[in-house]
Amino acid sequence: MPRYYFNIADASGLVLDDEGVELSDDGEARAMAVTGARDIVATEAMIGQVDLSWHIDVMRDGALLFRLPFADAFELSEGSAR
Repeated sequence: MPRYYFNIADASGLVLDDEGVELSDDGEARAMAVTGARDIVATEAMIGQVDLSWHIDVMRDGALLFRLPFADAFELSEGSAR
């Protein structure tokens, strides 16, 4: 199985994932990146700070596979009734 690395970029720089995780495919890596972005934003929201300009660089075999902007992990709306 391929090993994926999830490097997180924020306003102060890049936090490298030195361990990575083995996943079955790129789709599973994308799902993990989305979940990771949502978890980080949820934690930040608890202290009243949300910065959707951050992103996660997903690496495989030493190359950038894709970049997930945190904003892409959410569907934002205002005032919609459920």
